[in-house]
Amino acid sequence: NLPTMTEEPSKFGRDLDPVGDKDMPADVGYSEVAKSFDTCCAACVNFIRPHACELVAGNISPVGWCRLFEHMNSMSAAA
Repeated sequence: NLPTMTEEPSKFGRDLDPVGDKDMPADVGYSEVAKSFDTCCAACVNFIRPHACELVAGNISPVGWCRLFEHMNSMSAAA
């Protein structure tokens, strides 16, 4: 069943995009190796074990880094 033009617009475009709403690694300065373990993906609130991220598309290394990094401890300090 192909969507028709009378169906919801959400059935076209982004829903068919495997990246969805995530940023591409190059767009956020992703590196597979962080400069410090304190700032690596495994310490980020957006990291999803074992190799994913809520914000960045693709296979993400736990020891990687990007500009969207937000330390897990920053969330508990804000509460």
